[in-house]
Amino acid sequence: MRPALLSRSLPLLSLCALALTCHLAPLAAIAQEKEARVFLRFTGETKSATEVAQQQNRFEATVLEAGGVAFAGSKEMETVFAQCREDIGVSPMVERECSLQAARRVFVEHVLEIEANPGAAGHYELTLTVWDPDNNARVHVSFVETQDKRLRTAAREALPQLAANYLCFRGKHAYCTNSSTVIDTQHHRECPPGQQASVDTAGRCCWPGQGWNGKACVGNPSACLDGFRLSLDLQSCERLPCQPGQERVDGLHCCWPEQAYLASSGRCIGQAKCPDGFTLAEQTCLPGNGRDPDLMRFIPPGELHLGTTPSQAATAHALCQESANNPNLCDPKWYDHEHPSQRVQVPAFYLDTHEVSQARYQRCVDDGACSPIDTTQCLVVNRNGWQKGGEIPTEFDDPALPAVCVHHAQAAAYCTWAGKRLPSEIEWERAAKGDDDRTFPWGDQWLPQCVNWGEKGGWGNVDRYRYLSPVGAFPCGASPYAVQDLAGNAWEWTATPFSDGARTYTIRGGGFNDAAYALRTTYRAAAPPDHQAAYLGFRCAH
Repeated sequence: MRPALLSRSLPLLSLCALALTCHLAPLAAIAQEKEARVFLRFTGETKSATEVAQQQNRFEATVLEAGGVAFAGSKEMETVFAQCREDIGVSPMVERECSLQAARRVFVEHVLEIEANPGAAGHYELTLTVWDPDNNARVHVSFVETQDKRLRTAAREALPQLAANYLCFRGKHAYCTNSSTVIDTQHHRECPPGQQASVDTAGRCCWPGQGWNGKACVGNPSACLDGFRLSLDLQSCERLPCQPGQERVDGLHCCWPEQAYLASSGRCIGQAKCPDGFTLAEQTCLPGNGRDPDLMRFIPPGELHLGTTPSQAATAHALCQESANNPNLCDPKWYDHEHPSQRVQVPAFYLDTHEVSQARYQRCVDDGACSPIDTTQCLVVNRNGWQKGGEIPTEFDDPALPAVCVHHAQAAAYCTWAGKRLPSEIEWERAAKGDDDRTFPWGDQWLPQCVNWGEKGGWGNVDRYRYLSPVGAFPCGASPYAVQDLAGNAWEWTATPFSDGARTYTIRGGGFNDAAYALRTTYRAAAPPDHQAAYLGFRCAH
């Protein structure tokens, strides 16, 4: 007899805890049969399932010919199945569980599900899924890709082959062929790079961790394979971008010119030929000419949500009132220069991990490429407040501190000497925000212990530094790309004019004397090119 047609297959539910009182008279005679009993059902849309079911004799004939297998009748299965649905309610979410429950009660070894779906070219593909009722587990999946756009003839072609696949799975080696694809622990479908086929995906190619709902891959990837990263929408994986100057050597992995990728060790091997603007260091290439020892961070290409929305500006104003020494001075107009908010594509680049320190700047001075810092023209802070050319506290004299009191030309000269350049304002914001439009480099929550800032009630009460801190002193304040001190410590010069036609440059990041509102990733300020201050430093890009 033909099996009953059940509704569309859905993910297996763990309903073992439910008290399913499905009653049926003992079937001792069935339990003593030597032949393995299996139950065949057709899933998917009712119309297509019916059309495939009309060809089921082709499947059954192949299986019965091999011997050792008998098909359970639909009537006895339906008796238990109907009682199961009556006990737990009619819901498409429990169709398969009731089917497996019924199979256990009538001593069925396997439940075989066959489903047909049109492929990309309209040619039908039939899939066989084998379930083990005792363990509520999917144990085998195979499919046949036909060249027919008519379901009836596609089923006529595919069903005998699916039956052979099942017999092969049962150990009938005479039925094992290579004319279809079998997904089990020993066979895998040829998938595009980064995807994989498994029993959980019914043999389809999906991203790791995804499942198959009968039509498409579903769910978020649990991880991405080597050479890939999670996409912004978390729905797929995408190729890792190559660093500027690198090449894809195998269509997937990035190496420097003339290198090869060794999969066993997961790295590039061979002597690299560094492109212009890079320096050879052992078996890799570093941006710059090698004069600046600071490690640069790779910032991948991506979309930047540049600027601030009105609601974000309102939040910033509230943050100012909360963290500033004199909340009455907070002005909502301070954030007008962060508008309009817009989305821009930013190419890949490199950025110094740290602000340029006094020690690094002195190397450029010693090399004759940079002019010494003239503190007589610098706006400094001491016991008398802020003064131009005033006495500099001893706390500012430390090679590990940022190089401050440098004007725009001095900062640009240093970067040129190192084979680099000043970053643009957009690059700076991209490095600070990453892909998630965060408020601070470390995230959206204000963390006063992760930044050198101007605390309310006294500098140094929270961050331990009255003035500047050594570069990299707050690792918990790093950006998504591990760039340090993009908020606080010292403002940073950029290469971007503050506005069209302006004779000022944009500075970013806030300083040791600023409240939280100025340390946001979007806050902008302007400074004339000859401005020198104890709160203003820089870093380089490439």
